[in-house]
Amino acid sequence: MSSQKPRLHFRIFPSIVLLIFLLGGTSAGAKSLEFRIQNETFAKNIEHTGISSINKGRTFIGDIIKPYFKYRIKRGMSIELGALLNIPFGEDDRVDEVDPVISFLYEFHPGWRVIAGTIDRNHPLLDGMFNNDILQFNDPIEQGFQFQVKRDFLVQDLWIDWEEIETSTRQEKFSIGNFTQFKIAGFMADVQVYWVHRGGQRNSGGGVDNNLTYAIGGGYAFSPADISSGWSFFQELGADFHYMKVKNEPLGMPETKEDGTVGKIFARLLDIDFYYKFWSGGGMDFQTAKGDPLYRADDFQEFGVEKSIFLTDQIILTAGFKGQWVLDKFVHEDLISLKWRTNFPLFPEYFKKFTELTNAKDAPTAKETKKKRRKKRRRR
Repeated sequence: MSSQKPRLHFRIFPSIVLLIFLLGGTSAGAKSLEFRIQNETFAKNIEHTGISSINKGRTFIGDIIKPYFKYRIKRGMSIELGALLNIPFGEDDRVDEVDPVISFLYEFHPGWRVIAGTIDRNHPLLDGMFNNDILQFNDPIEQGFQFQVKRDFLVQDLWIDWEEIETSTRQEKFSIGNFTQFKIAGFMADVQVYWVHRGGQRNSGGGVDNNLTYAIGGGYAFSPADISSGWSFFQELGADFHYMKVKNEPLGMPETKEDGTVGKIFARLLDIDFYYKFWSGGGMDFQTAKGDPLYRADDFQEFGVEKSIFLTDQIILTAGFKGQWVLDKFVHEDLISLKWRTNFPLFPEYFKKFTELTNAKDAPTAKETKKKRRKKRRRR
């Protein structure tokens, strides 16, 4: 995580609690207040020995914890206030960085929502554009605005992440991404765009830096278990194919362009995910801002397996393995992760009574009901 991001100190929490109570006293239809904790302890090993021309191995091991308050204003509308702590194991100061979590979430229609503040950073982009396998550990938070749709026929994710504010000596940096996928009868078609920009008008850096990646493709997936009861263990089988292109305009250097195609076959058996992926094209000019560096190779192949075990409803153990054949070398990535979450309702009786009083005030009186009935009779 960048050291330039703002830090949040624990002394802000009393102010957070005070703000929530003020909101609870003035917002009609308040429902609940909870204190929640989400935690992940992980080890991600990237064993990329012998391919240093495109990538070097690294190991991420540590803990990411998110304690926060969730205040539900009304159905579909809530506020989250808290912090996200990144704690790499082996560091002397233990806590690498603390980032604020301040989110306003509004689901205005089932499956349709907007987020302002700390957004959902689990974007469904191709890993050649946005390598979430690594970014979730070294850059686990994004701040900005987001529009999401999750429906049977449509998946939409549009966002802006403001990464660095402009100063007199530093350029501003922000990224804009979009994922739009249409689905019908197992068929999928999608368009993906990711743009990272550096620039501004008030700094001494001069010039701009742009990195634009886009992809278009589609696929098909079905469940063999739906065809025959004898295939109940075979939950999913599918394939997809994408064309991907990157345009890089680095500051003070010539513009470069590169493209390629990536295909993937995936399956889910006995709650275990399997896949095989192949890439063709690329080259050293395939320089994406946050994509997997393996796409700089002219071609590579990858297979993976991942299994998640629900120890309880709130504790998930995940193990994964990726084998990669790139630059005539076999390399691999390994993952083990333990996620757990819990929540503590705060002052449930207070919010229950407050909601009942609010609903009673909003309910029409007997006189108002009679007047409405008389008006209806007159109209008739």
